[in-house]
Amino acid sequence: MNSALRRYGAETHVLTSGYDPQGREVFAVVHPLGSSQYIRHLVHTDTDFINDLFPPYAQRLREIRNTNTLRIAKALTSPLMIKISAIALVVLVLGFYFG
Repeated sequence: MNSALRRYGAETHVLTSGYDPQGREVFAVVHPLGSSQYIRHLVHTDTDFINDLFPPYAQRLREIRNTNTLRIAKALTSPLMIKISAIALVVLVLGFYFG
C-alpha cells in the first residue's frame, strides 16, 4: 500500500505498530495531515490506484467499497426515505401550484 501511495505522489511513512497473534509484525502507513484528502480520494474512488495494489489487498479493498456502496444504496431506498421523498415532492408540487 505504501509503495502504491508513493507512486501516486502521496507522502507516507511506514511504522511498526506491534505483532499479530501469529507473531508477525503489523505495520501502519501514516501520512502528514495535508495529504489526507488526496489519500482518501485514492483509497475510496480511484480505480487505477486499486488496480495498482497487490491483488489480495486490491480484492479486499474492493469488497469494503462494495459493502459501503450497498449500505448507502439500502439507506437511500429504505421505506422511510421513499416516504420522505414523496412528501417533499407533494410539498414541491403544492408550492408550485399555489405559489
